Amino acid sequence: MEGDSPVGRTSPGGFTLIELLVVIAIIAILAGLLLPALGRAKSKARNVACLSNLKQWSLAFMLYAESNGDQVPEEGNTVIPINHNQNAEAWYNAVAELIGEAGMAKLYAAGNAPLPGESTIFSCRSASAPPGNPSIAKAFFMYGMNGRLCINKSTRAGGKPNTHLSSVLRPSDTIFIAEADGNSATAGAAQSNVTGQYAVGRHDGKGQFAMCDGSARVVPLKEFVRTAAESNDAATEWSVGRTIFWYPRDSTPN
Repeated sequence: MEGDSPVGRTSPGGFTLIELLVVIAIIAILAGLLLPALGRAKSKARNVACLSNLKQWSLAFMLYAESNGDQVPEEGNTVIPINHNQNAEAWYNAVAELIGEAGMAKLYAAGNAPLPGESTIFSCRSASAPPGNPSIAKAFFMYGMNGRLCINKSTRAGGKPNTHLSSVLRPSDTIFIAEADGNSATAGAAQSNVTGQYAVGRHDGKGQFAMCDGSARVVPLKEFVRTAAESNDAATEWSVGRTIFWYPRDSTPN
């Protein structure tokens, strides 16, 4: 009877194979257009989060100086654990607690070691994950204090005072805290400092820094990397014009 045979008909609302292939192709094209944009947005979000952390650290460091005779915080002893008595005044313990954050030693003791991707003031979301589990004996740092700002305790034992914030010649161009490579082969038990010889730029080839005036900024790699000679002698670093400095002045000792 007429209408009894399904031959030559399609189901109501169905698609032919050609139509399905066209839809799949359009979806693939749209995904190809959108995914790079989403990737850039994700990278931008990580950059903003890191810069916000550094801004908080720069202000916290200034608060510490105001409460401690204008002196900059202690960079910490890098060859002993973060919970050692000598590191009680290290920035990652003392400054953190000054602004109501748990110090790193307390975080580790509680089993909450800061890691990349976490929303903590110690974490850079663009940092590479540590190969193993960080521990009190060997902590993982994503940020480090400028090792040329805090004068070594051994130098101070000879009569040299620590750096005073008011003595920094160009505070808006001098680094307080820089990004650090916690996976460096040379990283010590508590690698809490960094210099221009070892600084990294993990944000689209640029580095992000907390500065001595309470600001935070993004700096191209070529502007903050230093040779061994420049990294280890204030006069050498200051001998040429620069946009950013590690040593607070041309006569600062190590």
